[in-house]
Amino acid sequence: MVLVEVSPAYETAARELGHSEAVDYRLGDFVALGDEMDSADIVVLGRVVCCYPDMLALVAASAVRARRYYLLVVPREKWLWRALEPVIRVGMRLLRREFRFFVHPLMEIDRQLEAA
Repeated sequence: MVLVEVSPAYETAARELGHSEAVDYRLGDFVALGDEMDSADIVVLGRVVCCYPDMLALVAASAVRARRYYLLVVPREKWLWRALEPVIRVGMRLLRREFRFFVHPLMEIDRQLEAA
């Protein structure tokens, strides 16, 4: 199993969960590392698309590596998330946090998955 994590803090937390002998941990951006990744029976993107600015590149790079299953967790495209998106972005910048939040249209994600 390979775990790609862009955040050093999340990588550390994942290692603390155990099973580190069965996991190949890679720190970095999946899109940048994509050519180094082999195909897998299962590809899981858990709450990462909403924090990634180039959703099309991330979905394309990850979906082509899924041999059997592709699991993707994204926030629902509701009016509340659309309204909060700019507020969250400004708040994170004011707090000098690197976290960014995006509400990518689900139809665009679906189109990218179908293309892959």
